Amino acid sequence: MDLTILPGKLNGTVKVPSSKSQAHRALICAAFADRGTEVICRTVSEDIEATVRALVMLGAKIRPTEEGYQVCPAPQTRTSDGDEHTFDCGESGSTLRFMLPLIGVCGAHVRIEGRGRLMQRPISELTDVLKNKGMTFIRQGQHLDVRGALRSGLYTMPGNVSSQYISALLMALTLLGEPSEIHLTTDLSSSAYVQLTMDVMRSFGAKASAEDRVFKIRPLDRYHSPGRFIIEGDWSAAAFWIAAQALGSDICIKGVREDSVQADRLAGAYITQLMNAGDTEIDVDGCPDLLPILAVTAAASSGKTVFNGARRLRDKESDRLEATAAMLRGLGVSCELSDDTMTVSGTGGRPLSGGAVDAFNDHRIAMSAAIAATVCESPVTIRGAEAVSKSYPGFWEDFKSLGANIICQ
Repeated sequence: MDLTILPGKLNGTVKVPSSKSQAHRALICAAFADRGTEVICRTVSEDIEATVRALVMLGAKIRPTEEGYQVCPAPQTRTSDGDEHTFDCGESGSTLRFMLPLIGVCGAHVRIEGRGRLMQRPISELTDVLKNKGMTFIRQGQHLDVRGALRSGLYTMPGNVSSQYISALLMALTLLGEPSEIHLTTDLSSSAYVQLTMDVMRSFGAKASAEDRVFKIRPLDRYHSPGRFIIEGDWSAAAFWIAAQALGSDICIKGVREDSVQADRLAGAYITQLMNAGDTEIDVDGCPDLLPILAVTAAASSGKTVFNGARRLRDKESDRLEATAAMLRGLGVSCELSDDTMTVSGTGGRPLSGGAVDAFNDHRIAMSAAIAATVCESPVTIRGAEAVSKSYPGFWEDFKSLGANIICQ
């Protein structure tokens, strides 16, 4: 789907969708809990549906409700029936990484199917430690065959590749009946996402602790359901509207918690820095998903901005560094890339040119280009605008409700 957005500021009130990151974690804990859980989640995206499919495949019963999901956990932790099960992971990297050790908890034999770039995204550091604890993995094109029974014990791995590896192990090892430890050989990147995992686990009665580079996991037979769990608003979605505010739109944003531990809660502070600091540097290692919209904000500000710690963005739904650069250049903005950095030259408040950009099948590129259109002198055409359904399926409806003039092509 191609959309053309006419230049113009936005005005009105928007309620952000539920946090995709928190929803993944809450649904997993609920699926392995001691009783049913009502998960209040006002937004359903393709990534969350992928996690739901996986948990149903592992034996949970999950029923959509008007407010989210009713989760009835699998009747027992180990659900292997000897048969091979298949599920479609879509393009959800979170689902893929979180499910790998959980499949081992269940002793299941599963064929995982993926789409887009999913099966090219890194998982080897995670599968290597799982192989040492009883699991096997066979990759066949866009399929990954997984089997084996996971064992508790000591897990040693780097912390600077993906925080999702640590989150996956924390949620799974809790269910193995004996204590385990995770020792990191490097500092932990994106540590706020691991903190989010541990917060959700605590809400379900788990007791994992972290000190320096060591995580200690106390086992449970099952997670302890709180009965009802409310998914908070998504700061990574709010970041687009915060940027639009800074660029001159009049938007009231509702649904996010100021005390959230979500990594992308930093969006407001970074956007303020970009609009006021002139030449500046921002490290996005802890919040890589913010880079595309921060880059748009930097393009419309004064001075030159250097974004550091961006290497891991090359392994997202697209090579997100290259995709962001292509978007900016398509709108007349000068930017430079290295392996780990992006440098954006601001226009000093002058309008961006407008033009045609490709979303590269990346939801965050599509939404960032839409916000960029509010400060362009000519229309912006976004090719592949349907990519927003991965995380924020109601984005275009919200965008229109704020007064955007959109032409569907």
